[in-house]
Amino acid sequence: MPKARSIASVLTRVASLFVAAILVTGCRKPPAPKATAETDASASPVVLLDGGAARAPAAATALEAGEPVARGPVATGALELVAVGVPVLSLKAIGSRVWLSGKNVDAYADEDGPLVKGPDLLKGLPYQWGKQRVTVVGEWPKLVALRTTDTETRADSPEATAFVYVDGAWKPVKPLSTPAFPHGFVPWNGGALVVHSQISWNAQATYFASGGDGTTFDHVAYDGAVTRPKLGIPRTFMAWDAASDGTTLTLLGTKGSTRTDTDPATAEDNLTTVRGKAGGPFVVTTVTTGLTVGMETFASRVLEDGHGAVVVPPRSTTAEVTGAWKPDANTFWLVGDGKPTPRRVARGDSCMVSSAARSAEGLFAVLDCAGESPSRTRLVKSTVAKTEPVGLPALAKDPEGRFRAAKAGLGCEPVSVVVRGGTDLWVEATCGEDPRVPAVFRLGHPQAPVVP
Repeated sequence: MPKARSIASVLTRVASLFVAAILVTGCRKPPAPKATAETDASASPVVLLDGGAARAPAAATALEAGEPVARGPVATGALELVAVGVPVLSLKAIGSRVWLSGKNVDAYADEDGPLVKGPDLLKGLPYQWGKQRVTVVGEWPKLVALRTTDTETRADSPEATAFVYVDGAWKPVKPLSTPAFPHGFVPWNGGALVVHSQISWNAQATYFASGGDGTTFDHVAYDGAVTRPKLGIPRTFMAWDAASDGTTLTLLGTKGSTRTDTDPATAEDNLTTVRGKAGGPFVVTTVTTGLTVGMETFASRVLEDGHGAVVVPPRSTTAEVTGAWKPDANTFWLVGDGKPTPRRVARGDSCMVSSAARSAEGLFAVLDCAGESPSRTRLVKSTVAKTEPVGLPALAKDPEGRFRAAKAGLGCEPVSVVVRGGTDLWVEATCGEDPRVPAVFRLGHPQAPVVP
């Protein structure tokens, strides 16, 4: 069943990049010219997590709706090929389950079990291919979906509508407080939290008292009940992203200055997080100041794993020059109980962070870099001690003509990275040239790969 596409082309490039980061489905950009950049570990050997060794794979059997997957073999410590040839629309964790949403293919992995084909998760949810898109969050099998309509102008409403997954079927809930496109949609406190704010995607961040609270919320419980909680956060705080592990919530935004509608609409200058659990208290942390908070800054995102938050820089090579980010576009911010800590993952100004996730082993990031090299994108792992590149296996064909992971063959470049449960690392990649072969690798779980 076709999946919904990314946001309408009339939105700004920065806004669309931000939105694409939270979509369940979306289009991928075409392969870019060859490029490179020097990472912090440029003098270090590449950490090649190779899945080319012969092993007894777990069988990739078909999955019936709602049926849990059996546990897989003992982890191997290598990146293993778990899907190949499946055009990936989205790869994401929904609680204990990882969902590979592909073109005409859906596959799932429950906990440590293998990735297996299964029924279309969106079956029965009404949406129009090419005109609407759907985002799903939750703790499998308890899920909430948000459907929005691509709009032609800012005056058009995206008609945001929520659904809950109950007894294997999607059911609509009562209307949200606003039909506008949300600034965040995350699993939290027994359901999903829909975040709205005064942030305008194609303008500077400016708070006006006449607009009421800078950030407001709808909570959609897994049983379909909709409430409008007050979280006790500062009235002038305006969020443009949110993340949650289901229990701990982190909002990313800026704390505004109170002004009237007749005051000059100057941009705010701070990057701020608000972090806490249901019932509070929520801790307000100023990550950094001296910014010109606007369109480029809005492309930054936040991750939350229950142990701390990671503020991901915007996908931009000019954010430092325009004052939208500091100290540079390759620097993350780690936010916990103490002072925010910067974490730089690359040198120079030629790289942009296109995907990131944190595991118990460190912070993984996909860098999209400019320059001349056999590879434009690369995966790095960053810890307190160092940042080092992570090499992906290549693809080669076995005597039967089936692709397998190997030390040599079609070179693979990362597209996105996902971590489930703190340790289960997944990497979406494309391999070879003209045509490029889509692939998904998983750390330590050998199996017969899912194919179209």
